[in-house]
Amino acid sequence: MQEHFSKLAPEAKTKMLGSMGLTDRQLQQLDGRTFFINAMTMRDNEQKKEKTSSLELLETSKIIYIEQNDSSAVLYIQDDQGHEEKVPLIREKNLWKLDFYGSNE
Repeated sequence: MQEHFSKLAPEAKTKMLGSMGLTDRQLQQLDGRTFFINAMTMRDNEQKKEKTSSLELLETSKIIYIEQNDSSAVLYIQDDQGHEEKVPLIREKNLWKLDFYGSNE
């Protein structure tokens, strides 16, 4: 674990430590199991942040374009500040649902 961490770029190390809430010294003292648990928690938290920001964007946006096929679609949306985003959708049981896993990309 320490070997892989030591090979990271300085900005990646800083981001990783910050997201795990650890100092460099604390990280060096972790065993592999504890590191893995912290890394998975960090990944899950990042994914939750991305989902939340996407949902907030939907509240203030308008659809500017739609790409659609039988089972998936992509909404191109723009918020009131001009920020554009792609929103993947998937059709399940004749209903359109947000595709957080991005299976149509």
